[in-house]
Amino acid sequence: GRVFHLCAGPENVFLLEDIRIRVLRKFHAYNIPTPKGIFLPTILLRFIACLITPFIPKYQKRALSTLPIFLDYLSEKQVFNNKETRTLLESHNILLPNYDILFEKVLDYYFYLTYSEKEP
Repeated sequence: GRVFHLCAGPENVFLLEDIRIRVLRKFHAYNIPTPKGIFLPTILLRFIACLITPFIPKYQKRALSTLPIFLDYLSEKQVFNNKETRTLLESHNILLPNYDILFEKVLDYYFYLTYSEKEP
């Protein structure tokens, strides 16, 4: 009858803009070129998706059909409280990781797996 959120909690929230900046820094650290970002209002992005859907392959249509779900999810302000989880883990002397360090390690691992063969 208890809920345990496996999340960073409200005190360790990463904003999407912060994630974007961190990922861009990692791309630059690996000397991987990135296109200049384009920011579109959600309504315009939805409109463009509707316009291009008839002209793209079937497998891309299926992927593109999930876009509204993600846009709706990202437009909501959501905060998950992990107090119950922290209390339970701490009662067993298990501490949650430092999320800044963890996020960097996850990015490093991804870039290692994805781009290590391209490194000199």
